[in-house]
Amino acid sequence: MEIPLEKENQEKLVKFMIRIGVFSILYLVPLLTVIACYFYESSYRTIWETTWVQEKCRDYHIPCPYKWFRCLRTS
Repeated sequence: MEIPLEKENQEKLVKFMIRIGVFSILYLVPLLTVIACYFYESSYRTIWETTWVQEKCRDYHIPCPYKWFRCLRTS
């Protein structure tokens, strides 16, 4: 009598584990996408900042702080 109940419990356990696996994948895909975006942003952030500052300094005709920092860094 215990064997059919045991098999039924095993099937329920397998279904439950599949649900957990699907939920884990659905949770990890957006998380890994956000982490990849953070790495991409951190690798290109300096380039983006310097080009943005140079373009805005030209547009507004103001002294660019990037040039001052570059002069201070080399001396």
